[in-house]
Amino acid sequence: MAQMTIDPATISQLLGAKERVQLLDRDGKILGYYEPPMSVFWLDDVSEEELDRRESEPGGLTTAEAITYLKSQRQSCTKSSGSAGR
Repeated sequence: MAQMTIDPATISQLLGAKERVQLLDRDGKILGYYEPPMSVFWLDDVSEEELDRRESEPGGLTTAEAITYLKSQRQSCTKSSGSAGR
């Protein structure tokens, strides 16, 4: 992958981005896009009370339970598609 060095002012602007940014030249020509790293920006608008409420809701799966469930679904899909053409 090619790399470019950018000036500190542009770095500051990009670090504040919370979504994909279109990079343009002075004439408005699209040069490319900047995608900020994965983050928890989606939590910015959620209050602590709402997070607590969501956490205390019944149900849900642990990570291990979710992985087990997804693996079982993949296996059942593989079995179904393997016999579908017979």
